[in-house]
Amino acid sequence: LNKLILAKKFFETHTEIKSSSSVLTTIKSLIKTALTSCETVFEKLMKTCTSSVEIIDGTYNIINPLPANTVSDIKLICNNLELNQHRTHLETYQRLRIIQIKSDLNKFESNHSEEWANAHKDVPYQKGSHPFKDYCNYSFEVLRGELQLWGSLLPSNSETIQVYVNICEATLITIRQVISDFLIDKKSKEVNKNTALKQINKFLIQLDILDIFMSKYEELRDLCRLDNSSENKSSKEVNNIRNSLVESISH
Repeated sequence: LNKLILAKKFFETHTEIKSSSSVLTTIKSLIKTALTSCETVFEKLMKTCTSSVEIIDGTYNIINPLPANTVSDIKLICNNLELNQHRTHLETYQRLRIIQIKSDLNKFESNHSEEWANAHKDVPYQKGSHPFKDYCNYSFEVLRGELQLWGSLLPSNSETIQVYVNICEATLITIRQVISDFLIDKKSKEVNKNTALKQINKFLIQLDILDIFMSKYEELRDLCRLDNSSENKSSKEVNNIRNSLVESISH
């Protein structure tokens, strides 16, 4: 690819060569084919990239799910695509990582399905016992893992930063949906026949979820704002979650 680009520049600056026009057409076609091949290989390699967080004995470890040689290959491909102003691979990266994150969060939720389902019980609610605490902590580590993965694979520029911001936003929207389902008792078994106790528990759970989320609030906003200054749509989504929790309690 690099040799083709050099050849293209040569014939573009030496138009006096009789066959330069036809040669340029051929070279441009070959470059297009090479770039398409790069994008295909990039997607194939990214599909092998699994979760960036490993759970061992209840602790979360951030890992790079790719072997070193694959990381090197992806970086080399990215550099070539960037130099040739091709951006399709960024859309591919964003799409595949969002799919992986949603899969990770759904799997985590499924593995704790009994705790999710029994969030409301016929006993007074105990502060800190809600399963959202583990879910929130895990989600935070997932975003930390994604930041590390993003930094290891993609060059840092305005376009790749936007890709990371979009990944953060998609993750936060998923978290907000989980919270919304809890606030309307969608994930809870209807076992509480004591209406008064149920209402008290619901209020205490809402307070607890807000408290759990606020314990990660500033760190989440910092994760979403790589330069720690300007707001973006993902950091605004953090605010949206906080506001929806406050609103649910006020009602």
